Order: sequence, then structure tokens, then C-alpha cells
Amino acid sequence: MCIRDSSRGMNAGKLVVQEALRVLKKENSDLLWCNAREVALGFYTKLGFSIEGDFFDVKNIGPHKVMYVKL
Repeated sequence: MCIRDSSRGMNAGKLVVQEALRVLKKENSDLLWCNAREVALGFYTKLGFSIEGDFFDVKNIGPHKVMYVKL
């Protein structure tokens, strides 16, 4: 997920993730995972995601970790 610079600080990313969680719970999904950039780990942690494993590199983007939240 990426939020345009002009939309940052307006909770747009948080609202998108919260809506995704709501929809997935309604559909009886049991897990949501993502590959999170190093700078986004705090964002996802605040939304209840846990970290899995070590950093891995995404070419031309940088270090990421797998993150997940059980629904």
C-alpha cells in the first residue's frame, strides 16, 4: 500500500487497513499478511500486526519484513 505524499497525516492508510480488516472478518477470513517496508513497521504494529521472520530485500525498494494479523 502506498499513500500519496499530499494525503499523508490524514489517516488514509489507517482507514484503508481498518476497512480491509472489517471486510475480511465479515468474509470469515482468518489472516491478513503483507510485506512491510522497514519504515512502515510501526504503522502496521499500531494496527495490530505482528512481525514474522528476518528482513528481506525487495529490489529497487529496500528492506521488508512479513507482517500479519489474525482475524
